[in-house]
Amino acid sequence: MKFVLAKIHSEPFIGLLHGEKIIDLNKAEQEIFEITSFPRSLLECVTLGEKFVQDVIQIVDKIKNADGHEGYVYSFSDVKIQAPIPRPTKNIFCVGKNYREHAIEMGSEEDIPKHLMMFSKAPTSVIGHEDEIDPHLHITSELDYEGELAVVIGKKGKQIKEEEAMNYVFGYTILNDITARNLQSQHKQFLIGKSLDTSCPMGPYLVHKSAIK
Repeated sequence: MKFVLAKIHSEPFIGLLHGEKIIDLNKAEQEIFEITSFPRSLLECVTLGEKFVQDVIQIVDKIKNADGHEGYVYSFSDVKIQAPIPRPTKNIFCVGKNYREHAIEMGSEEDIPKHLMMFSKAPTSVIGHEDEIDPHLHITSELDYEGELAVVIGKKGKQIKEEEAMNYVFGYTILNDITARNLQSQHKQFLIGKSLDTSCPMGPYLVHKSAIK
């Protein structure tokens, strides 16, 4: 399953990629079951966990056997795709220098960390698929890009055992870890250089973990 947060006529909706189309889940549920139970944000849907997924499966099963559903199925040209989670509730936590070649590129063999290295990006840095990136030319001429796999945690946890970790994962998206290299170098840490506005393009999809083999 590939979910999207999108807008049509400036109105946001939770969508599901269905072939080459996007299903408006709230409108589909209303048409098929005469109820509207889905939240208005993907973040809220994620917190519903398996119940949300099972409700979506029921809708998809009904659509397979339905004739005509033009009222709640759109083409990509009809909608504007947003970031799946436009404002995360916490900073986005990232693993630093986890590629050997990149660590060496940024310094030398000695820059390869011996222990897990973490940094974060501010929630305010997130923008959507194909949104314009501010180059911030007044403070940097060294804006760089890094394509990353993002893991979306679906529920709260603490002191989670390694063998249980995947039970807390809802799914995955991709993001661009845009970095102002000069700011990163000047401040000797990552937060400022990686948290400028528009420095975290995200999406377009939030892919449920069941779709990843």
